[in-house]
Amino acid sequence: MRKEKIRETDFDASRELPSNRRSQFFDLFKHRFLDLFKLTLLLDLFILPLFAVYLLFSILISGSDPTLTYTLYFYMSLAFIPCVWILYVGLGGIVEPLKQMIWGEGESNPSLFFKGIKRNIKASLIGGFIESISIFGVMFGTIYLLTHAPESKNNWIMGVGIGLLVAQAIIITMITFFLVMQNTTFENTVFGMLRNSFIFSLARLPINLLFIIIFPGVSVALFIIPTVVTPYIGIALTLLFNGIGLLIWALNSISLFDIYINENQNPDYYHKGLAKETKED
Repeated sequence: MRKEKIRETDFDASRELPSNRRSQFFDLFKHRFLDLFKLTLLLDLFILPLFAVYLLFSILISGSDPTLTYTLYFYMSLAFIPCVWILYVGLGGIVEPLKQMIWGEGESNPSLFFKGIKRNIKASLIGGFIESISIFGVMFGTIYLLTHAPESKNNWIMGVGIGLLVAQAIIITMITFFLVMQNTTFENTVFGMLRNSFIFSLARLPINLLFIIIFPGVSVALFIIPTVVTPYIGIALTLLFNGIGLLIWALNSISLFDIYINENQNPDYYHKGLAKETKED
């Protein structure tokens, strides 16, 4: 008969819990990888419509007359709007079990995912609407500048225009994620959460930009590279590792909440899931 190993000492939270959010990521990656993968597969259901639209229009654009390319890109950008809404409904679902995982509460089972959808549906739809308009702007605006700016001598306008479009898309992505993450953590008005999200986005901008590059930046870059294979690599990376990417963002969010909200206003949430005696880095 197999003998179970019995703990020789009592559980000591100060010794066995991670001391900061950075080390907590590796702890969760090591011990909750299967739970993360299950959440990844659930979110995939809400990402697939976006990729389906992308693949459909990619086929249409590759086999179309060059004069129709501009029109097809416009309709692809338009078709992305409801797909982004669907994606953000799924985002509202995954942040709830991620929060519980970080706080060390409950199990990351499908019921928590669907509880998150119900709890965060309003913030998800508002965030999805804002994000979808932002993505429409960067996609359609970029193709417009690429097809019309070369006709003039002011090509610097094209570069500045595309840069501004990309910059607003990055900031909006940060704001909308912080919006949904706040909604699953606190009770507040949508306006209040949007205001806080804007502050969070700028308060630690270099770190937020680093996380944007990690996820979803790498995948998005693979779609931009003009080869046949790289978009499929981007799709595979997103479908397989979105849970890990969003765990990074959830940990970053809760770290910001600890600094700007929890320490003074919600002490019960401050450093929740971490060793109490150790200050976070």
